[in-house]
Amino acid sequence: MNKYLIGNGSRPGWLWPVPEKILLIMRLTTLLLVISFVHVSGKVLSQITLNESNAKLETVLKAIEKQSGYVFVYNADKVNLDNVTVSLKNATIEQALEACFKNTQIQYQIVSKNIVLRRREVVPEKPIAAEAILILGTVTNTSRQPLSGASVIVKRTKKGVSTDAQGKYLIKTAEITDTLLFSYLGYVTKAIPARVAAKSPILDVIMEEATNGLDEIVIQGYGKTSKRLATGDITRVSGKDISDQPVMNPILALQGRVANVDITPVSGTASGPVKIEIRGRKALNDQFPSDPLYIINGVPLTVLEVRGGTTNAGSAAYSRGYDQTGAGPGQSPFFSLNPDDIESIEILKDADATAIYGSRGANGVILITTKKGQPGKMKVDASFNTGSNFVTRYFDLLNTQQYIAMRKEAFANSGVQPTVNNAVDLLVFDQSKDTNWQKYHSGSSSQTNYTGSVSGGSELTTYRIGASYGTTHDLSTITGGNRRGTVSLSLQNHSADQKFSMDLNTSYAATSVDAVQMDVPLTLPPNAPDPFDSQGNLNFAAWGAAHASYPFNGLKNTSDQRGNTLSSGLLLTYNVVKGLSLSTSLGYTNTTNLNTIINPIASIDPFTTPPFYGRSQFGTTRVSNMIVEPQLNYHTLLGKGSLAVLAGGTYQQNSTSGANVRGLNYTDDALLGTITNAPVVTADDISGKYRYMGVFARVNFNWDSKYILNLNGRRDGSSRFGSDSRFGNFYSIGAAWNISDEKWVSDFLPSFFSLVKIRGSYGITGSDQVGDYKYLTQYGNTAIKLPDYNGISPIVPLIQPNADYHWQVNRSTELALEIGMLKDRLSLSVSAYRSYCDNQLVDFLTPAITGFTSVIANSPAKVANDGLEIALNGTLIKTNKFSWSASFNTGFNRNRLLAYPNLEKSPYADRLKIGTSVNSVYVLKYLGVDPLTGYYTFEDHNGDNNITTTGGPESRGDRYIAVKTTPDFTGNLNQTFRYKGFSLSANFYLVKQRGRNSLYNSIATGATNISLERYLTRWQKPGDQALTAKLSVVTTAENSLILQSDQAYTDASFIRLNSINASGALPKNWAKQIGASNINFIASASNIFVITKYKGLDPVVQSVGSALPSRTVTFGLNCSF
Repeated sequence: MNKYLIGNGSRPGWLWPVPEKILLIMRLTTLLLVISFVHVSGKVLSQITLNESNAKLETVLKAIEKQSGYVFVYNADKVNLDNVTVSLKNATIEQALEACFKNTQIQYQIVSKNIVLRRREVVPEKPIAAEAILILGTVTNTSRQPLSGASVIVKRTKKGVSTDAQGKYLIKTAEITDTLLFSYLGYVTKAIPARVAAKSPILDVIMEEATNGLDEIVIQGYGKTSKRLATGDITRVSGKDISDQPVMNPILALQGRVANVDITPVSGTASGPVKIEIRGRKALNDQFPSDPLYIINGVPLTVLEVRGGTTNAGSAAYSRGYDQTGAGPGQSPFFSLNPDDIESIEILKDADATAIYGSRGANGVILITTKKGQPGKMKVDASFNTGSNFVTRYFDLLNTQQYIAMRKEAFANSGVQPTVNNAVDLLVFDQSKDTNWQKYHSGSSSQTNYTGSVSGGSELTTYRIGASYGTTHDLSTITGGNRRGTVSLSLQNHSADQKFSMDLNTSYAATSVDAVQMDVPLTLPPNAPDPFDSQGNLNFAAWGAAHASYPFNGLKNTSDQRGNTLSSGLLLTYNVVKGLSLSTSLGYTNTTNLNTIINPIASIDPFTTPPFYGRSQFGTTRVSNMIVEPQLNYHTLLGKGSLAVLAGGTYQQNSTSGANVRGLNYTDDALLGTITNAPVVTADDISGKYRYMGVFARVNFNWDSKYILNLNGRRDGSSRFGSDSRFGNFYSIGAAWNISDEKWVSDFLPSFFSLVKIRGSYGITGSDQVGDYKYLTQYGNTAIKLPDYNGISPIVPLIQPNADYHWQVNRSTELALEIGMLKDRLSLSVSAYRSYCDNQLVDFLTPAITGFTSVIANSPAKVANDGLEIALNGTLIKTNKFSWSASFNTGFNRNRLLAYPNLEKSPYADRLKIGTSVNSVYVLKYLGVDPLTGYYTFEDHNGDNNITTTGGPESRGDRYIAVKTTPDFTGNLNQTFRYKGFSLSANFYLVKQRGRNSLYNSIATGATNISLERYLTRWQKPGDQALTAKLSVVTTAENSLILQSDQAYTDASFIRLNSINASGALPKNWAKQIGASNINFIASASNIFVITKYKGLDPVVQSVGSALPSRTVTFGLNCSF
């Protein structure tokens, strides 16, 4: 039996020499940065002295090892260790080796700090079959960074090893006729004949990253995988796809790109909130957020919208979710992210992908990974783009002539005489003036973005420093702008022996949003006076002379929202032994939002009743989030398979505080900016603290890349529950079978199939999104003040506590088929899923005698979401000069309420129904316009001879028609063409849905303009078969109910050319003349056109008066140096 000695044979197994290093204790992050950028290396000149006579060669080699630091590697059975005589003084290592092996049958080779010994012999012309050879080397990527954990398998035996932390491997059992397979996640597998190492045992391999979608790396919870090996549902969107879009909020770039991920902007402002829902709503309680868990570089993001002029810390104390109340639509936390900093965004959907996050991932998970530096010389990237935003659509409203005729007819139909009090538009306003208030208040705006980064590094240390500044103005001519500045740092460092590594990501963002506190009055009479007089002042005089209320007071009411966000994540990893590593992830985020509202005296109409006082309001919201996650990772090869084990823990603390200070009764506008000068001051504040902890584990077993099993388990504890129900257990199981690797399948499978894979998963996750402190009695002051007791104002209970409610539970199942074709140039994925959410945390009605109307508790109510998702990706044409790639996805989701015991006695009786979507609204059945009276008519569903909207067993009166407010299905098509240095891409977005009918947004009984269609389709005389009711200046029950009928909803489906992007590269020799390595010109546009029957301004936002999504066109320049 052969015996292999490595070095002096005293170490167990085989270990490469590890130079001694002093690991400095990191006390401050600043000191860590300085140390990481400094790499100290030294070279010791070997001076060897020997005086041995007829000594054993093994003794001489040990002496050389001791003096030089080199280690000998040899096969004792292959190398003849005869006695030698040698005498040297201060010799180099080469001189010592020549002296030792002179006149022997031993040859040597120096590899780094290793000296490989082999028997000196003539290689025969025909190699001897089955000759065992020793092969060793290093596996690296194209940047020469070692790949730890790469698999090196002998194809014949299916046995092999994995590389250590330095990327090194040793194969002892290979034969010269064998083939070695080198593989690593996200890289192209290489097959290399063993005979390459016949003359030298050193075989270093450089791996190349995979370019096909099935083998590229995707980020999963606490790790990485690939589409080929994944057992869960993970969708990846590249950073390029995001940065190509002319949007300042990177989340908006995902719209339509991922099946069954519903992304809806609340408004058209660049900084506005965005609502995201993955695979349907699960919770019945409207106060509970449906947002997924967002994680940026391992650090959870607290979803807390910045509201105009006030704080939403109060809502944050109850939930982390979406909230848009306040003076304006608010500000999205993603507005602080620079799209150019993003490397990729992964969307995790099913239980197998999300269960590792436990209760935090109950609504899905979105992982955002930012860019890192690459080894090599310093690289400077700079980009600039500028462009304009345009209104995409206007309502077709009446002009002055039509409007006056409409108003006169309305008065005549109502039998009311026009007077200066009820018809100022007819009797006082200029009858020849014609203003389209839509175009008066909106038109076009500009946006500009600057970004830059510096990156580079060595094999041990890489860095990237980025910065950006962007500004954009809203389309409304009376609002301010949105500004954002960001800086980021990414730093990675490895010790020389690859044992220790550090990954630091830090970013800081400052945002500013200026807005005017008023809704744009789009439907004012077209002959109404202008907002400003000839001097540019508010035109109170003209409106006062007309005895009309001035509607533009808000033009002087300013709202200034300023935010600062600091986020930092640090991952420390230590490779204990081969295959075993310990790591700790540390994360911290801090967000401060300062919001100021000024209501000056100058905004008050002087024709109203005095006194006139100014008002100011100062709101502050602070959110901090801290997380610590120690982890243990183990990986090993087991025959043809591999085993990966992850175990870890989580401790997270989220603190939120907010305060509002209001200054009242100012008598001078010059004093409004300070609270000190306010004659009257009122204030309120609120705070909340959320603690979360858990332990988790994952076991992944992969047998020959054919059978893959993935197990996740987690035990979570949340401060949002009472002590007896604080902890919950959650788990998932996922499996994949690459059946195309089965011989009995591959024998009959057509050759163009490169992969046929079946995967499935089942798991249970929980939710604690009930809000903080709901299980405790809370005391405070209320609007109703109780009598003082002994001079002390008493406080009262604020909520009905319940210490017994527990985790809401979501059970989900998924089955998917994934196919690769034409050597993975085409890929198809079809997945079907079903989820059930029960133990719903809902409000239960309580008797009024308790002092409260309801209490939160668990209900056996069950909500189901079933869906189908299809994704097709491929490179259709690829030549040296031209390529055409395309991707398509579509998703269908059916949401239903399956069960709700005693629903009729719950607060949800009027809006929920068994078997229908929880996103439905219940409305009257519209029967048409009565030809005799001209009034709208509706079905008397309950037969009581009255049309009602409340009462009855279901508290809905005659409202029985369910209208679903979420899409039936969505689709997305993306096309990319490349020719030499030019590229063109286009993205189409398809949605099948119903929406609010803009024709019935208002019954318009006052001095309000209406749409031309409403005017042309009106009832005018008995016998008319009209679409809309007769005009009137009197509000009637018959006409007002139209807004609560199915006629108020219409087909809002659309196909939109979502974006188009074109770029061209300057010839490299031209770029070099100005010192650049690459120069690209870019033109992009978004929201180019839409095909829809929807008559409103936008089928997505579906509102009137708010800022709407715009068409954006930008031109830019990207340079690399």
